[in-house]
Amino acid sequence: MADDEAFKCRSEDRSVFELGIFSSRYGLAATVIVMFSLFLAVYAPLRLVLETVSLTTLDWSVIVLASIAPVEIVEGFKYLGAYAASPAAQSYTR
Repeated sequence: MADDEAFKCRSEDRSVFELGIFSSRYGLAATVIVMFSLFLAVYAPLRLVLETVSLTTLDWSVIVLASIAPVEIVEGFKYLGAYAASPAAQSYTR
């Protein structure tokens, strides 16, 4: 799910948790709309038009894990970048 991209790309150096997930009303509203549209495409009568099939619990688990992994990687790089720029890390390298 590409909606997590919008949250993690709000800042290059500050964590999404530092900024706050709920601090962007428009971003949150867009995410809710996309999730609702996904629900309509997969489970509602719209699925007959789009010819989609319902997802199993295993399918949803794979989707959630695959969408969480990039967030953790990007946030990890942000943390390492912030640590490398900190005075403690600079005094350690001398």
